[in-house]
Amino acid sequence: MRRHHGFTLIEVLVVLLLLGLAAALVAPIFLPRADAEHEIARLVRQTRDVAERRGETVHLTIATSGTWWMQGAASAAAGPLTGGRLEAFSGPPGTLVVSPIGTCAFDARSAAAARAIAIDPLTCEVRAP
Repeated sequence: MRRHHGFTLIEVLVVLLLLGLAAALVAPIFLPRADAEHEIARLVRQTRDVAERRGETVHLTIATSGTWWMQGAASAAAGPLTGGRLEAFSGPPGTLVVSPIGTCAFDARSAAAARAIAIDPLTCEVRAP
């Protein structure tokens, strides 16, 4: 009887399949988190919803660090409505003004942000670059 050294094709395929499954489970840890575009689009939708529910103009301010806060125009003295931090943000700072009817525009001081983030002013939807 001859002894064969090595692996059969079935054994090699099973090992490759298991390695592929392990890589698919571990890869998301090493890949970048959610795109800043998706985070900004979600935040703009949330701001639009807040403006519509409150029936007032809401200002969404995003700092260079990614820190953001919403402030109501009619209730500015009350302080920010809410705030947070965008993890993947690396754009210029700016303030987006969202009306209660769902339209929006960057304020005059936010020209760099308006160039970096394309937003449809009528629907307040973030456009793909």
